Amino acid sequence: MRTRPKTLKEIDTMNLFGELEYFPYQFAIGLSIRKLVCKEMGWMLRLYFGPFKLWLNLKDEKDE
Repeated sequence: MRTRPKTLKEIDTMNLFGELEYFPYQFAIGLSIRKLVCKEMGWMLRLYFGPFKLWLNLKDEKDE
């Protein structure tokens, strides 16, 4: 049987989107923050705790 990650919660609001995911095959602890330069992408925050990963992206408010 193949183990796959599961999306537990999707987040999509006016200025924020992301997901809470469950990875049964990994254990991680960490924090990642970075600025994305892609269109409509802003700051990305990733938080890893055990088999869970929460990632959030603040949408860029600039209109190009």
